[in-house]
Amino acid sequence: MKTAAVIDLDGTLVAGNTFTLYVRSLFPRRPRIILPVLLRKLRLISHARAKEQIMQAGAPDKFLQQFVDRLCGLVRPDVLALSENCEVRILATAAPEAYSLPLGQLLGFTHILATRKGLPENKSEEKCRRVVELLEAENATLKVGATDHPDDSPLVRAFPEADWHIIGSRYTLADF
Repeated sequence: MKTAAVIDLDGTLVAGNTFTLYVRSLFPRRPRIILPVLLRKLRLISHARAKEQIMQAGAPDKFLQQFVDRLCGLVRPDVLALSENCEVRILATAAPEAYSLPLGQLLGFTHILATRKGLPENKSEEKCRRVVELLEAENATLKVGATDHPDDSPLVRAFPEADWHIIGSRYTLADF
């Protein structure tokens, strides 16, 4: 059986929220994204709905490459190193696939599970379901995991035998 590592992106592999950084960086190129941002700030639409509308706006390829390069400079090397002795390296995130996929590939992850246009947001139970499905398909067991937030509680509970690292957070494993 192969060994696997699953690492969250926002607040874990990268300090802070990459989607907030993405929206701020994309706005000058796609000003129409202001509408879902404002609707979300006014609590008229959900975070998931705002994210979906912003993803639908798309981003130029050159922008995405520059954004991914910027994120590479924010990666925590110690967190990335947690996965280096595993055959299956999973970046599992609620962040959009548009930038998570190229970032994960550049960092050497074998699999990237991210939020895709038109599908449920890849967080909480959905993230857990997708990780479990992938591990079964790869005939792998989860050796190590890293997260910063109790949104990943379903994943932590599904794999209590894994070596869990709670990164850069006020939470502890007991909160999961």
